[in-house]
Amino acid sequence: MPDDYVQIKSISRESLEIFAMIAQKAKRKLHESTEVSIDPLIICNTMPGVRKIGDSDPARDLGAISSSNLEGYRTLAEEPAIARVVALDEEGRRNIFYISRKSTVPLDGNIKLASYQSAVGRLASLSIGEAVSLSIGGSERNFELIETARYKPNKQDGNWDSKISIFEGDAYGPITVESLLALLRQRGVLHAEAALMELLAGGGEGGIFEGLQHEVRAAMALRDQPILDRIQDEIFRLPINRQLLILGPPGTGKTTTLIRRLGQKLNLDFLEPGERALVSRLATDARPHQRSWLMFTPTDLLKHFVKEAFNQEQVPASDQQIRTWESYRGDIARRVLGVLQSSTATGQFIFKPQLGIVRAEVEENPVAWFEAFQEFHRLRVLSFLQKGTELLQSLRNTDSQLLIDKIKVVMTVADQTRLIEVFRKLAEFEGDLLPFVKSLKDESDRRIRACLVRTFNADREFLRAFAAFIDTVQADDESDAEDEFDDDVVEESPVQVSTSIYSL
Repeated sequence: MPDDYVQIKSISRESLEIFAMIAQKAKRKLHESTEVSIDPLIICNTMPGVRKIGDSDPARDLGAISSSNLEGYRTLAEEPAIARVVALDEEGRRNIFYISRKSTVPLDGNIKLASYQSAVGRLASLSIGEAVSLSIGGSERNFELIETARYKPNKQDGNWDSKISIFEGDAYGPITVESLLALLRQRGVLHAEAALMELLAGGGEGGIFEGLQHEVRAAMALRDQPILDRIQDEIFRLPINRQLLILGPPGTGKTTTLIRRLGQKLNLDFLEPGERALVSRLATDARPHQRSWLMFTPTDLLKHFVKEAFNQEQVPASDQQIRTWESYRGDIARRVLGVLQSSTATGQFIFKPQLGIVRAEVEENPVAWFEAFQEFHRLRVLSFLQKGTELLQSLRNTDSQLLIDKIKVVMTVADQTRLIEVFRKLAEFEGDLLPFVKSLKDESDRRIRACLVRTFNADREFLRAFAAFIDTVQADDESDAEDEFDDDVVEESPVQVSTSIYSL
């Protein structure tokens, strides 16, 4: 036990020195970055029509990188590291890595600083004695974890410290140290084993405890968990195109894992080549990769806690990206689907949740309701397509028979095929179908025109009488049923529509 005490004290001294080094280098980088403007480094072609949608904007891209770097350096200056790991490589050499949340700076000597989002960051989530193969610099390297330490750095009166630090090695631990600074300030290191036992029992300044000790929660917030356990760590490092369902009771780290996964996948530096290719293919100027996500929270209160957690992980999160479903579905219905009315949007309906128009069984089993509606929609669309095919068959001629036969083949198996596949196959005939439809329209227009000419020659007052008849039909068809149902709609005077035919 005394030897363990000496080792922990030595690691503590090294850790506080590394904290100071990281913070100093981050402040220097921050100072250098704020003095250099990117504007003189960029030559933009501003000629109209040169840039296309989807092209990168050098000024915007460099500005985003610079802003991200500045935020990373600020975070490093306040929280230099969250863990320290020692691992043996294939040659049996000791490798010491300090782990930060996201950003890094180069360190002096053989000690390295790595981001938790990087491959090396996986070591911080492993148990002592576990081995792992990591892809570093394009090559696979094997490591075995032999020591680990977890920190919560803070700075008081110009001195770095870490509260509730946890140390563990292959021959000791886990051991919790209340304060690294207080531990180093103790006098008479290892005068006797009794002094150590007193510290282990919790007495004295900078107490050391066997096992894990937890902080007392002083405020309501999502738990700050810089290092995830092994299962959570594997989840957030899965490829970007993997879909996940994470289940568990409250407090098990579901939200923390999702935030950590999102933070890593938004950082292109930590993506695999295949992931970067996918992102490059899907990202657009209108929706760049860093804003191509949306998270739902059950309540507005939890939304504020989640935003704070995003800030800790240096992930920009606006109110448009963290939403409740209640508010988001209203925006979709108004701005996208145009179904609901609002002060700034026009639509057919006004949402009144107090009406209770949805049956209880729908709310209790929305999946069955959606599947029934989906099947109704599928059958309705197929019915329209079948009727259209029958209409084409009735208009069949020598020029169109091959095209109509191809469409009939598609519609023969349409009932056993997904709608999207049916539309994709029909879209292949669009180039041939449009000229055919145009020829039919031209023929119908010719016949209508000929009929109108004959009628007009027989009765010169026909057009006026026909226009007056159309006006009476439109007036009779107007209905105020929707206005009676929706008393919030302001009644407007009906607009009389006149129809005139000016020339034949």
